[in-house]
Amino acid sequence: MTRGLVLRLALAEARHERRFLLLSAIGLAAVLAPLLVLLALKVGVVDVLLTRLLSDPANREIKVALHGDYDRAFLDELAAQPDVAFLVPQTRSLAATALLAALDAEPQRTADAELIPSAAGDPLLPAGLVLGEREIALSADLAERLRRKAGDRLRLIVARQTNGQEQRVFLDLTVGAVVPRGRLGGRNALVPAPLLEALEDYRDDVEVKTFGWSGSREPPLPESRHYARFRLYATSLEAVAPLADHLARLGVETVTRAADIDSVTQLNRSLTRIFAIIAGLGGLGYVAALAVSLLTDVERKRRTLALLRLLGLPRRALGALPLLQAGIIALTGFLLALGLYWIAAQVVNRAFAEGLIPGERLAGLPPGHILVALAVTLLVALGAAAWAARRAARVEPAEGLRDA
Repeated sequence: MTRGLVLRLALAEARHERRFLLLSAIGLAAVLAPLLVLLALKVGVVDVLLTRLLSDPANREIKVALHGDYDRAFLDELAAQPDVAFLVPQTRSLAATALLAALDAEPQRTADAELIPSAAGDPLLPAGLVLGEREIALSADLAERLRRKAGDRLRLIVARQTNGQEQRVFLDLTVGAVVPRGRLGGRNALVPAPLLEALEDYRDDVEVKTFGWSGSREPPLPESRHYARFRLYATSLEAVAPLADHLARLGVETVTRAADIDSVTQLNRSLTRIFAIIAGLGGLGYVAALAVSLLTDVERKRRTLALLRLLGLPRRALGALPLLQAGIIALTGFLLALGLYWIAAQVVNRAFAEGLIPGERLAGLPPGHILVALAVTLLVALGAAAWAARRAARVEPAEGLRDA
């Protein structure tokens, strides 16, 4: 009963004191709207940078700096690490080159290519695509030079020197995909790892039974094969540095883009500090102004509050009136600020749309951030009203009789 009465009194007072409420709400919106825009820019800029970092698999790649000697047991143990998303053995650089020829092109076109091993889950390939035994994925540069697209045929030509004589083998491949420039550049091509191992064996004069290539040496057992390098990708940006440190402890020198990742992390921290300082200064100023306004309003209505006490309204109900008033001001001001933020965000996103990828926003607040901002605004307003609520609750009924 009392709660309903207090709420009706607060709403009636808001209608009667609508000028005071509107001016207070506008003052709150004037402080809050720039903060929402600043927060939206912070979230938007960092999200754009992080999205671009995440969308580029190269940022999660950990490259082996020097050639080594890694056996299957070492690589299996490394692949079992929880921070490893993708790992495939890599042959010697000299064994990873080949000549590609587009025989059905007019005129025929050829290009020397650097072959990179691929396997299931390769971050450079479209999700779910696994190259077959006789498939190849070309970089955009290589595809343009050879004038090939997905589904076209290519001939792979590999040469070796045996007993002073040059020998060659040919293998017809199908283009399984063309990898965009942002992921794979230069004259690079992805091939299944077993094919690259077969090319290395052929150059080492090892018999390759799978493709019918002759050799004077027997093929090694899978568990006894050693590799010069490996391709390795971490599960996330945060896992790059720990995984690189783990490899360093194993004696493997690596190259990563940890500096680029760290720069975005540092930017996020710096923007958070700047936002906290500006929000703190603006918030303190408004809290002081609202607290003084509500206290002045209580003093101005002291006789009215005393009469309400005389009519039987308890102390807690009187103390709740300034709190409800502050809540109404906070909600109204927040809605005004939200409208101003939305207009400013549209202007910013359209002004800088030229430098953004479709789907990116330079200024934007997720719904969760908006709800948190509303909750903080209400808490700050209620905190500012606490002094006025305490003074209102201390009003005595006798004050109404003395002034009667």
